Amino acid sequence: MPSHESVILIVDDSSLARNILESLLSNEGYRLVFAENGAGAIRTALEEYPDLILLDVTMPDMDGFEVCRKIRSDHFLAEVPIIMATALDDSASQIEGLKAGADDFILKPYNSGELRTRVRTITRLNRYRRIKSSETNYRNLFENMMVGFAYCRMLFDDNCNPADFIYLDVNRAFGELTGLEDVIDKKVSEVIPGLRASNPELLETYGRVSLTGIPEKFDTFIEPLKMWFSASAYSSERGYFIAVFDNITERKKTEDALRLMAQAFEHSGEAIVITGPDNTILTTNKSFTRMTGYSQEEALGQNPSILQSGKETKEFYASMWASILNNNYWQGEIWDKRKNGSFYPKYLTISGVRNDQGIITNFIGNFTDITEQKNAAEKIEHLAHYDPLTNLPNRFSLMERFSQALQQAKRSSSRLGILFIDLDRFKDINDTLGHHVGDLLLSHVALRLTNAVRGADIVARLGGDEFVVVLPQIQTGVDAAHLALKIQQALSHSYQLVNHSLNITSSIGISIFPDDGETIDDLMKHADLAMYYAKSIGRNNYQFFKPEMNSSVHERLLLENDLRTAIIREDFFLHYQPQIEVTTGRMVGVEALVRWQHPERGLVLPDMFIPIAEETGLILQIGDLVLKAACRQLTDWKSEGLTPVRMAVNLSARQFKQENLTRLVADIITETGVDPHLLELEITESAAMDDPEAAIIHLRRFRKMGVELAIDDFGTGYSSLSYLRLFPVNRLKIDRSFVQNLATNADDGAIAAAIITLAHTLGKEVIAEGVENEAQLNYLKDHRCDIVQGNFFSLPLPADKITELLRSGFKKKE
Repeated sequence: MPSHESVILIVDDSSLARNILESLLSNEGYRLVFAENGAGAIRTALEEYPDLILLDVTMPDMDGFEVCRKIRSDHFLAEVPIIMATALDDSASQIEGLKAGADDFILKPYNSGELRTRVRTITRLNRYRRIKSSETNYRNLFENMMVGFAYCRMLFDDNCNPADFIYLDVNRAFGELTGLEDVIDKKVSEVIPGLRASNPELLETYGRVSLTGIPEKFDTFIEPLKMWFSASAYSSERGYFIAVFDNITERKKTEDALRLMAQAFEHSGEAIVITGPDNTILTTNKSFTRMTGYSQEEALGQNPSILQSGKETKEFYASMWASILNNNYWQGEIWDKRKNGSFYPKYLTISGVRNDQGIITNFIGNFTDITEQKNAAEKIEHLAHYDPLTNLPNRFSLMERFSQALQQAKRSSSRLGILFIDLDRFKDINDTLGHHVGDLLLSHVALRLTNAVRGADIVARLGGDEFVVVLPQIQTGVDAAHLALKIQQALSHSYQLVNHSLNITSSIGISIFPDDGETIDDLMKHADLAMYYAKSIGRNNYQFFKPEMNSSVHERLLLENDLRTAIIREDFFLHYQPQIEVTTGRMVGVEALVRWQHPERGLVLPDMFIPIAEETGLILQIGDLVLKAACRQLTDWKSEGLTPVRMAVNLSARQFKQENLTRLVADIITETGVDPHLLELEITESAAMDDPEAAIIHLRRFRKMGVELAIDDFGTGYSSLSYLRLFPVNRLKIDRSFVQNLATNADDGAIAAAIITLAHTLGKEVIAEGVENEAQLNYLKDHRCDIVQGNFFSLPLPADKITELLRSGFKKKE
């Protein structure tokens, strides 16, 4: 609950929305006031001076953006925090709101916890800001100008003397300030006699202010009067009196009262500056001259230090003075200098006060320190043009710079290159190590890209792991190829991030102006197509755009969209290839192989869609469908009383990297009721060795569940024997590339024989896949291979055909 009752102004044209906010905030200790349109919001804000405004964006007549701008332009309300409420979840609306002056945004419908937290935080910060701002202002007066001050009520009468000044709550303002009263007494005693002698009517005008209340006559000017009095010698040459008014509710009457006091001090021979709570400065022409050494006219044309920092020109001030003379008014941004010597921007308004003859005799000025607003605007501008993670130009900024470079290339009849860069398998890093590691990697990639290119080249981040480099003024496509190779080499070196050593490659597509297009859209599209083609042929390469890529990439995109639809419709089915025990010829297992029956294309082979599924992440959903279908089939065969066989199911590299993989498999086993000992999961050697420590943890969990395991494609990766010994797998599968030439290639035969010997030494069985003829079978049999699989025994078959084989007790004939 707030320690002080904070006032919150709720602005919304919907009574329902106002009621919702009232119910959410009414028990939080705030005083809530309401307005149903923009004009009412401004009027209520001036009356209440709220601690926070909750402002709806979409309202008739005057929308929230316009209301926000009007509030920020009012010097009395300029620093009141504003939270804009909107159902528009888009960055453009938020940027417009921030430019209008909003401090924060919150989305509708409201999240009660988020709403209360934001409101509580901002109201507390605003209270703290007001306290610190007041404290800093008054401390500066005291420390830098030797000013005494106290919270007092004045008693004006002919018998008044300095002792009649009553000081209240001094300690509340700044703690113990020993001797402060004496300082104030001395300063006031020097000023008041002159005031009284020069303008006795002043006392009659204000009347007597008693300690118990403010008389009705005095109340016609200011209600209530709270004055901080102070006086000081600003320098050895000029002195002036300062009065700061707080909590003024009628500013026009306040100005009249202040002006009267200013004239009184002018007559007494004292210069005066009187400042209100909104930093209003009132001074007479003579006082200005006495304080600055310049006349108003001279000052505004000769850059006096009291008004500016030295950054503005003489012409600037001449224009300012001309505007005041001609229009009676000037407003704008101006630089000032702090006491520590630093410069800061402020927004200044100056109005002239004319006498009956139309001559300007006084000036009323108001200034607001706009340092925070300037910093916020610069930050918004930066965010609009730069990627917040890498600090590279974003898409918007890229288009601006690209357009300039393209126009220059057209004028000079030169070539221009576009490189589309995509990091290979970046999603795997995000999925396995977390987005914080992925973000660190992207930051390092951006730095390497910047260091690899020329100074005139443009490097930008489009989003995700996609970057673009624009190469102005190149001679031929060879220049672009050289840079692409340089970039790939720079990005391929190891990254040491958060206790991880990472290696990553990139695929790059290149288009050249004017060969591949004369517009930004064409050049970007063609570089993108070339990049996708580079990925489709194996990644880690660069490709120049070719017209025929349009059709191939278009075909790939169509297939990807169809694949997504197939997952929803479950258009996949399984075929099963028997696994035969060499010594007995019996079928001891089957491997589940996925097939896709496309409604128009017919049967789509795995080689066509599995690479797309891997790249897009759709393999995770397909993998789940395959595992469930395979387990259900095992359960069906068991319910039919058939001899149980082992079901082998492939896990993709991306599936294997899921942290929740063991739980997903356990859920499927429970759901289907399959015997886990009849399920064998096959993991490729490269997937297991990508992170062997994590692989060991996964594999041990599977073995604890009773699931059998096999290393697939063994011999194609880079297995460490020490890790292989620790992998709790049951079998090694010799890759078909070694089986294919067993009888004719001595090297392949030696490798296959070595794998069999190694597996048996480690207590593991060996499966050889891709057996196509009797010569291959005989070689494997001679070297004691345990299990074989291939078209020599049977093609992959649908479930009903395997059911017939199981019923007949399938056994390969000798």
